[in-house]
Amino acid sequence: MTSAPKSPEPLETPPETTPGEQRLTIDEMLSTDDFGPWVEEVNPRLEMTDANRDKVEKLFRTWEASKAVAEQTATLYNEKLANDQFGEMTEEEAAELRRLLAREAVASPGSMERRQKAFERMQKLPQEIAAAEAELTTLAGKSEGADTLRKEIDDAKAKQEAFKKALAEAPKAQVGILEGFTYRKEKKAKVDFAAEVTRMEAEGKTDKESVDRLAQLRRFQKRAEREETETKFGASFHEGRWDDEVKRLDAEIVELGVQVKTKEDSKKLLDALPEKIRKLKEETAKLRRETLSKIPIHAKAHAKRSEEVHETLLAAQDATDPDVIDSVVAEFKRLKELKKTGGPQSDYLADLGLTESEYEEVINGQAEKVFGDALIQAVTDIPSGTTFHWFEQELETFIEKATTGIGFKSALESRKFVIDLLEAQKKAATLKSGKVVNLNRLIHKLKAVK
Repeated sequence: MTSAPKSPEPLETPPETTPGEQRLTIDEMLSTDDFGPWVEEVNPRLEMTDANRDKVEKLFRTWEASKAVAEQTATLYNEKLANDQFGEMTEEEAAELRRLLAREAVASPGSMERRQKAFERMQKLPQEIAAAEAELTTLAGKSEGADTLRKEIDDAKAKQEAFKKALAEAPKAQVGILEGFTYRKEKKAKVDFAAEVTRMEAEGKTDKESVDRLAQLRRFQKRAEREETETKFGASFHEGRWDDEVKRLDAEIVELGVQVKTKEDSKKLLDALPEKIRKLKEETAKLRRETLSKIPIHAKAHAKRSEEVHETLLAAQDATDPDVIDSVVAEFKRLKELKKTGGPQSDYLADLGLTESEYEEVINGQAEKVFGDALIQAVTDIPSGTTFHWFEQELETFIEKATTGIGFKSALESRKFVIDLLEAQKKAATLKSGKVVNLNRLIHKLKAVK
């Protein structure tokens, strides 16, 4: 006879009630479905007296907390099972989950809080990922155009420098009214004022006429440079108030610099976002794996479904129905991919009794036998003298399998297998039956498939 379990202390803190909340009586707590039987299981010695009301309420709060966690756990596990295409937990599994979590809540009071925090984090992570992905789109727009703005800054600086130079050299570009006629005439004649200035400076003549001419050419050179600036920027020196424009350009350059900085900052944030999103998704997957691994019934429920999978897969080793073989081949491929993407928690092929390659080899052998026997029988059943069109139609299902795959064979391997079978049938066919030529034509068509 085993001794009764020690009476647990479910919670270290007293039951919490909100201000003004009416505390439940023992009768009311025991009238809640499943609470009474659970108390009998976890603390059968607890007397249901009014003196023990606080102890009963502690158990009740613990039980309620475990129920909330059990509900979220069941939802998570059912999502996993649905994703793995195994439906949902059975009623028995759901009841056992609630029972085990309720016992855990008593044995380890802090466990429900830890589980609850994990669920809360899992609920927030998709929102954080969605927000980061939305920010990715927003910042992509905000970070665009920095190069264009830099070009605008360079253009503004170039304009400003040109205006400053023209303003500084304005006195040197003064041309009198009479001298203006000479300037326009020589400009029309395409005199290179800069080249002329260089030439005369090199000659170094000091007579008055040469000195006066050199001074004039220097004025003409500065005047021409100013007019080039006017033409380039479409602004008249006399009408444009270039001194004001220089000040305005100062402000514009500063503003453009601020915009460039904003876009550069956005680009830095944009560049960091993909890594942030990757880490959030990684955290989601890790937290999900850890939470699933801590589900009390996970190992047992997983083992049960694995056994069902194994039973179905192993039964197909002796299957004579091509549809059954096709079905298990498709399911086996799905389970292999599920194992690859879902990890150990989605591995339903472990402990099958055969390695994956061994199982595929066994099924390929059975598929070849079933398919080969059916093809030989189909060729045999086709009457002599059949047209090629009819002949091909009668074997349409087999031709399709030859191009899509038999068992786990590739399309190329399957086509070769069918061609070899048809070659054997051609050799065995009776001459003048029409089958030899029809088989010959069908073989050539299969060989031509790319």
